[in-house]
Amino acid sequence: MGVLSRAYKCVGDAMHSYTHGGLFQAARRITSKGITPSYPDDETEALIRMVTGYALWATREVCDIAGREDLKRLWMSA
Repeated sequence: MGVLSRAYKCVGDAMHSYTHGGLFQAARRITSKGITPSYPDDETEALIRMVTGYALWATREVCDIAGREDLKRLWMSA
C-alpha cells in the first residue's frame, strides 16, 4: 500500500465528513450559543500540520518527477 493510501486510510473518513457536511462538521458547528464554527485549536493545528506535510511531500515528489535533484537537495536542506 502506498503512502497516500495509508494516509487516507487513517484520516479519510474524518476528512470526508468535514468536507461533505457530515457528522464531524455538524458537531463542530453546533454550540450552546447556536450554530457557529467552533473548531478546537488543537484540531486546527493538527490539520494545518497534516496539510503542510502533504504539501512538502508533494513538492519532493514533483522534484523527483522533474529529475531536479538540485531542487530536492535544496528542499531537504531547509
